[in-house]
Amino acid sequence: MILALYLIINYPLYKSFLGVIKTYLLGGIFLNIIPATWYIFIIIQLYLIFPLLFNLMNRLPLKNFIVITLMVKISASFIIILLSEFWFGKLIGFGDGALAPGNICLTRLFEFCFGMIVAKLYFEKNPSFVSFEWFTNKIVLACAVISEILGLWLSSDKGNLVINGKILPLGLTLSDIFIGFAIVTIVINIISIFKYYLLKINQKFLSLVSNSTYEAYLFHGVLLSVFTGLFYPAFLNNYKFFNVPGGLLYPILIYLIGLLIFTILNLSLGVYLERSSLLSYIDKKLNSLLGRLGV
Repeated sequence: MILALYLIINYPLYKSFLGVIKTYLLGGIFLNIIPATWYIFIIIQLYLIFPLLFNLMNRLPLKNFIVITLMVKISASFIIILLSEFWFGKLIGFGDGALAPGNICLTRLFEFCFGMIVAKLYFEKNPSFVSFEWFTNKIVLACAVISEILGLWLSSDKGNLVINGKILPLGLTLSDIFIGFAIVTIVINIISIFKYYLLKINQKFLSLVSNSTYEAYLFHGVLLSVFTGLFYPAFLNNYKFFNVPGGLLYPILIYLIGLLIFTILNLSLGVYLERSSLLSYIDKKLNSLLGRLGV
């Protein structure tokens, strides 16, 4: 649904079917269409290679798996930063910050695979918080806080290196590694504090909250882009808008209502697909096709 909205919003830019593809690809690489949707491009790529990563994770020792994904992430980010600066004259990806250089999933591979490992550890304990004892160690938590600070520092211009007059943000090859580890560790510690209360809450309700916030996260970029396009000129032309009692309240309410409507629609669609026979039909056809190919 996000991709459909992405294409509809940019419909005036298309001249043909190839124009649709070109606009989407350019939007994904240079982010000159709807910048706030940069992560959609990354997420889809990671979902597509997830079966391969899942297979690899189960075949290798977890330490080897995480080291390999770490090396791939650093190498891919380094190569993309060099090529983009010396070839295009600017860093392709998420704007000047380029949190995911080139908008290629390999530059976010470590964080994704680290999350896979954490999930695996959790569910192997059927599931239990016991698997998170290492993360709740005080020394590990202190390292996580330091990692967050270090990751943010590397994401800034402090992590830049100047070569032949070119500014290379090489800190971005490492920043997300520290930030990803820090966020997961800190969140696990927060959850551990409230685990006894969380275990008493209905699991279906927790799943609903989890899925709803994720849907809202996916959609907020598109809505925010449209929203600011509609209201930002008014802000620039009429500064008194900010001084009107409740002036900002109405736009915020409209934004939140839009977010709520989309979240409900997308969750409803997901529930419908899950309960219908469509997915099982596709699964059977896919397995049949893979069987014929000998996979």
